[in-house]
Amino acid sequence: PISDQAAELARIDRKIADLQAQLTSPHPELAVSQWRWEQETAKRESTWFVLHPTQAKSRRGARLTILPDGSILASGPRPDKDVYVVDLPALPSNLTGLKLEAFADPALPSGGPGRSADGNFVLNEWTLLQGGERRSATRAEADHSQEQFHVSGAVDDHEKSGWAIQPRAGRNAEAVVELAPLQTPAPPQALQAVLSQSFGDGHTLGRFR
Repeated sequence: PISDQAAELARIDRKIADLQAQLTSPHPELAVSQWRWEQETAKRESTWFVLHPTQAKSRRGARLTILPDGSILASGPRPDKDVYVVDLPALPSNLTGLKLEAFADPALPSGGPGRSADGNFVLNEWTLLQGGERRSATRAEADHSQEQFHVSGAVDDHEKSGWAIQPRAGRNAEAVVELAPLQTPAPPQALQAVLSQSFGDGHTLGRFR
């Protein structure tokens, strides 16, 4: 019986060694599958680039200046509420997302990035038009949202909700919206961003891109 057990153990050891060799040996099929997966993943990764506005206007009289880095600085009159309309270059209709960056700036109250006395802002609605057709947002995320002012409130079609950033005034902030595809694919068309800020008391964007 002892010799039989030893023989069985030796057989099991050989089987384990064979399995380990299979695991450590190269497998061309797996290598090809891995390569294909990596290629597809790379295609799906987001590529961000700066859109330099062709025009920026305030509907309430603020002065919007387009800076060399593509950001926009608000100055002059500071209305309680405002709507910024920003024209952007043409992009393909398969655009999947848009990022909004709000920049701290020493020219703004409390360092910005908003124009309120404490440097805050409230973005109530962020609308994107492409070729005159509205691009609906499916999701919105931000690196920081003020309590009760989550960034999702900027894309929910309700003027009473909105995105704000306290207690992080005086620091940069950014938000990203994911866009639903257009109903009908189209050639590259100009974009227009409409930023509605209706909270009041000067809670408007001071410098943004």
